[in-house]
Amino acid sequence: MASTARPTFDSRYDQIFPVLEAAEIERLRRFGERRAFGAGERLLVTGQVGPGMFVIERGEVALSQHSVLGGDQHILTYGPRFVSAASMARRSTMAVSYSSRHRSRGREVGALA
Repeated sequence: MASTARPTFDSRYDQIFPVLEAAEIERLRRFGERRAFGAGERLLVTGQVGPGMFVIERGEVALSQHSVLGGDQHILTYGPRFVSAASMARRSTMAVSYSSRHRSRGREVGALA
């Protein structure tokens, strides 16, 4: 039987989906704008240019990808202390969407110039 393991993905999971320590979040507080997200609110949308990085301080964010069959396909759900650097590059178009699953709080830091 063929192995379904994804060694590269698994070994780099923490780099792809980083979770910050409390001290790291504290250092980021001086950057960006504090935001509250309503349940179901989209932070990043597939095909649109992302505004920058999000640090989720409270709540959960769902990562999904639009399916060619229609609708969104859920990929992962992240809890607090997650940082989304997916759109940090200037004019980066999103390949996935991020949506707040519940009322959430975080910080939005603009894209790199």
